[in-house]
Amino acid sequence: MRRQLKKLTMYNKVKELSRKGLSIRQISRNTGLDRVTVRKYLRMTEEEFSDFLALQKQRLRKLQPYEEFIKKRVTDYPDCSAAQVEDWLKEHHPDFQEVTTRTIYSFVQWIRKSHDIPKPKGTQTTEGR
Repeated sequence: MRRQLKKLTMYNKVKELSRKGLSIRQISRNTGLDRVTVRKYLRMTEEEFSDFLALQKQRLRKLQPYEEFIKKRVTDYPDCSAAQVEDWLKEHHPDFQEVTTRTIYSFVQWIRKSHDIPKPKGTQTTEGR
């Protein structure tokens, strides 16, 4: 939700800067967005951008096929790290696709948030940095 709000805010800022007469390059420098993204936002109507956000919300995650496995592991071992989850995936799923450590960390965080499985206090959270 926060990510969508950030994108919507940025979309509105791009449109506003364009109305003020700034070039794509100037908008890119001002917002920190890539020029290709600025062009894409400028071409979109508000309705198209709304559809774009809806598609972003529904996209499948690379580790979606392993969601139940990861959820069970994180529920059974709430203080486990993303590195441990990665090891379990490799041990129990020989067909496991190679993904970055950051992808696994983000997916574990998403599982924790969406299923309300907090990591116990006092557990080190330096993974993924």
